[in-house]
This record gives sequence, structure tokens and C-alpha cells, in this order.
Amino acid sequence: PCAGGECRRGGGPVGQSPALAATRDHSLIQFKSATPRQSAVDLINSGDTITLTAHTGAKLAVLSSEVDVSGIGTYEQQMLTIEKKNGVAGESISDGDEVLLRAHTGNYISVDAGEVFAKWDHKGDWETFIVKRERGPGVVHAGDSISLLAHTGRYVSVENTARIFAHWSHRYTWELHVGAIATLPDRPQLHSVDLINSGDTI
Repeated sequence: PCAGGECRRGGGPVGQSPALAATRDHSLIQFKSATPRQSAVDLINSGDTITLTAHTGAKLAVLSSEVDVSGIGTYEQQMLTIEKKNGVAGESISDGDEVLLRAHTGNYISVDAGEVFAKWDHKGDWETFIVKRERGPGVVHAGDSISLLAHTGRYVSVENTARIFAHWSHRYTWELHVGAIATLPDRPQLHSVDLINSGDTI
């Protein structure tokens, strides 16, 4: 049930005892950049490719139109492009910025009625998230902790059951989305000397 506009979890009110809160760390998410970075400060910029990792250790993936956090996604399905809304490519992402998250399908992650999905290539309100940097104002660097606030005023969260949603408006310490944004190793590149040809000894 809901009371006063705030939904309850597990039959109890939002923000109840720390003991219950400790069992609901489902909204922890790690953000990692998959774009090779050259800068020592490792800024996250509009147009960078990132991955989002839940507190369970599973990376978010877009499977068709579904946003999955069970860990079954392929490398490509886990890749997301972060875009600064009304910004330009290469512009740094900062606390308070509005961003879009584009999947490998070309569609953007959206929130509607608390559900999270990636059905359309629209860039409207449903696809817009406000970056909340745990350390406060400033540009986002690798290793920063970040939350994503949807247009509904609710934060994106992940349950232990690998369900992703955006139902809760409170931003408690145990409800923060931890954003460890870091460079992922590059995929191995094949060169002519790596190719296996007919007649080669292997």
C-alpha cells in the first residue's frame, strides 16, 4: 500500500529500521567506463561507453527491450552510451546533469510507472536521468559514487532478485547507487600476424 504519496516496501514504511534496511541493499549499482581513457583524471564525458554493475556483481544488460540485471547479458548487451542531454559529445558529465543512456540496440533506457525498460529511441522525459554525485557538486570521475534520479522523482534501484525498478524517492546511504567508474580492459585486437591461415602449424 501507499500512504501520503510514499510507497511501502515489504509491508513496512519506507525508511524503517536499519535492520530491515540492511537487508535491502538492492539499489547499489557500479558504473564503469568501457571507453579507453587517456586522461589521468579519468573524466566521464558525454558519448563515453559505460557499463552499470549492480551490488550483486551482475552487469545491467539490454536484452531486446528488457533491462536485465541477472548477469546473463553478453559484452555487447552490457554496453551503454551515456549522453548529456542538450549537451555535446566530449562534454564532461557533472553532478546535476541530465543524461540519457543509449543501449546497443539504439534505444534508450526509460522509466514509466516505476518500470525500467529500453523500448524506444526517444529522448524525452521518460529517458532522462539526473546524475546525483555522492560527493556533491563537481564533475564525475572514475571511482565516483552516483545515483540516477528518474523524471518521476524516484531513484533507479536493483533488488537481490535481479529486478530493476524506480519506485523509491528517498536517497538513504544504503540506497545510493555506487558508481565506480573505471576503464575496462580493451578487447583484444586481431592483427595480420594473429590470423590462422591454411598450412599454419598450430
